[in-house]
Parts: sequence; C-alpha cells; structure tokens
Amino acid sequence: MQYMDLNEKRQHGTSDFPFAFYHLDRNHPRFQMNYHWHPEYEIIRVLNGTLDMTLDERRQKVCAGEMVFVHAGVLHSGVPDNDCVYECLVFDLNVFTRHNAGCAPYFQKILDRQVIVADFFPAAHASDAEARPASSVSAAHASDTKNVPASAGAVGQEHASADRKCGPLNTASEVKMRPLQGSENTCKGSTAIHMIADGAFRAIREKKEGYQLELFGSLYLFFSVIFREHLYTEHEIQTRHGYRKVMQLRRVLDYIDENYSQDITLEQLAGAASMSPKYFCRFFKQMTHRTPMDYLNYQRIEHACYALSTGDAAVTDVAYACGFNDLSYFIKTFRKYKGVTPGQYRR
Repeated sequence: MQYMDLNEKRQHGTSDFPFAFYHLDRNHPRFQMNYHWHPEYEIIRVLNGTLDMTLDERRQKVCAGEMVFVHAGVLHSGVPDNDCVYECLVFDLNVFTRHNAGCAPYFQKILDRQVIVADFFPAAHASDAEARPASSVSAAHASDTKNVPASAGAVGQEHASADRKCGPLNTASEVKMRPLQGSENTCKGSTAIHMIADGAFRAIREKKEGYQLELFGSLYLFFSVIFREHLYTEHEIQTRHGYRKVMQLRRVLDYIDENYSQDITLEQLAGAASMSPKYFCRFFKQMTHRTPMDYLNYQRIEHACYALSTGDAAVTDVAYACGFNDLSYFIKTFRKYKGVTPGQYRR
C-alpha cells in the first residue's frame, strides 16, 4: 500500500471497477499509514493487534475485530503495533450512483455530506461483552461466532483478549482529541455490518470468478444496514475551529511532501501554517504526536524505503534524493526508524 502523497493522486482500481484492496502486516513496506487523504471512501478493519488511528482531529485505538469508515477528503493516519495486521478497502462511491436510479439518492446523500456515516464500528457483540464479567467474554464470543465465516470469527475471538486495551486515546496525559464517532445504534448493527464487510473483503482478496458481483452486492448490503439501523448522523460533527486546524495541518504536510528532498527549516514549516515557530511546534505536536523535524525525518526515511525497495539507485544517491546531505546521518536516522541499515533493508 503506497501512501506516499498526502493527497493520493493515483487511481484505486479502474474507472469501471474503482475498488482496491490492501493487506498490511509488519513485513509490508507501508505498514505504518502516514497522514494522507483521498477522494475515495475507505473501510479499514483490524485483524490482529491494534492500530492507533487519527481521522482529522479525532483519535482512536482500533483493536482486532473493530472497523473504521473513512469519508472522502478526511485526513487520516494509522500507527500499528508490531503484531498488527489490517486490511483496507478503498472505493469510489460515485460508481453506485451511475446505474441504479432507485438506490442513487442514498449514495448521493453520503457524497453531499447530508448523511455522515458512523466512522467507528466496535467488534461484533462488544455491547454484550461489556455487560458480562471478563471471564465470560471469551465464551460468549465462541458461541456467538458459530455461524460466522471463519475469518470473521477469528477476529471476534482475538478481540475478546482480556488484556487488550482499546478505545479512545484522549486520556488526561495526552492531547484532548475527540474519539471516533459511532451512533446510538452502532452496537445494534455491528454484527450485520461485520459479517457483510467480511464478505466484501473476502471477495476482493480471493478474486474468484464473479467476485465483482459479490463485492458490489456486499457494499449495497453494507449501506442498506447503515440506513436501516440509522448508523449515521445528519450533520457535520467537526467544529469550524477544528476544520481550520486540519486545514493548517494539511498545508504543512503538503509542503513537506512537495519539498522533502530540499533543506527545510522550522521557520518555513511554521510559515506554511501561518504561525510563529513557537506556537507551531506546540500545534504540530498536538495534531501528530511528533515534533515537526521528527515527522520530516520520518517522511524522508519513508521515501527512502520506497526508493530502496523499488529501484537500484545507490544508497548515497537515495540519501541525497530524500533530503539528507550527510550519508552517516542518513544511515543513523534510517536505523532509528527502521531498526536496520539501508543496505540491510534493501536485502
């Protein structure tokens, strides 16, 4: 999965079939999901471990068995733990408005943001588990998943682990960022949503004959449950102040993405956000949980990883092309973020 550009310009799927599937684990070169946004919609589900996700200014630790719905244009990122395995289904919602006049109005409401689909779906039966003692959770999941497809059942059982700490990350020790939004009925429709999503992911992963029909059908079912169970709100939740902060962050990330190969100063980054350097450092750390220069170096290393894994340029050339003027510093920084040297990473 390549999240190199903040605004992904590449096409997901084809114009006739605008769907793309990505499976990511710790061996994937794009395991960590850097900040980016795209005009398509996306469903992300965690199969194992945890994924610390940020959508605009909202943050949530997403655990195995849980799922996130990303609206078009939303700035998002994800930091996985070492055991995390997650999948992404990216699609253009406009395809559902082209050939079915009876269903098009529903999708148009989402496209026009008259309807805001819940962006967080807890694991199936999570509401039941909360009402039971911890010792009974695993047994409950085991009985509830007897008629669920094997992959969905495994996800539910993994989520039942008693020592897994999931949920909103806006604790007192961290910046106060709102958790992702479900709806009052999210738990009620969670089982159906997860089973339908499992079919959609399985179809595009296995690509058996006729999988396109199954994928389209699964997503029609997915959105039918969204509307039937009212798993949405009818207004924007984001405040004007929050929107302005996200737009300021976008400008900075755009600047980094366009100029990472050049020398970049803190003053230049602050200028992109129209802030003083002192205030900018505090703002950037609150929004990304990294200092500006740490984020810049990390992005440079991500670009270096892509260059090393897809081309045969010398390590020195890759270092210079990614904004490092000193080879030894490049190697030291590369090892800091990746745990290996550039040469070892390439091998």
